[in-house]
Amino acid sequence: MAAGFEPATAASFGQSGSIQTRAGFDVIGLLPVHAGERLRQLRQKSRDAHSLLPEFADRLAANTARGDAERWVQRLLAPRSENGFNMREDDPQVVQPRQELEKLADEARRLAELDQVRSEAWQSASRVVQAVEQWREMADPATPCWRTSAARSRSCSRMKTFFPVWTGCANAVER
Repeated sequence: MAAGFEPATAASFGQSGSIQTRAGFDVIGLLPVHAGERLRQLRQKSRDAHSLLPEFADRLAANTARGDAERWVQRLLAPRSENGFNMREDDPQVVQPRQELEKLADEARRLAELDQVRSEAWQSASRVVQAVEQWREMADPATPCWRTSAARSRSCSRMKTFFPVWTGCANAVER
């Protein structure tokens, strides 16, 4: 070992680090009861919104099927010199795959739109939870967060918006 190097022990890990990284810490323990319950509800809302997202495998399968059908229709219409079948647009062997392509394209578009709408809802819900969870960094009573930096002041003002109780806590600590 190098001179002057002291390996960390299990006891030193429990005491080191910010309040955010301490094992077993949950900001709910620092909040009043009704604010803690509200945070639980917000976390659940975020998890529920995430569970409603379409599965990636479903979106991938829909886009792959659409792409395969698109390439097949292109090959049916392509001239023989391009390894195609040189068929006409009104040929029954082209009409049926084109109808299938339209169905697959609609399904892929529907899943993409559903994913976008539900992702926005999930991100919106999780932003609120994230703002509250970032409060962990500021939860240490030794460092009043609303006086340390402009970024933390903005975070505190967001907390006041989402948790009216926060205003009372902030006023009590400022006194």
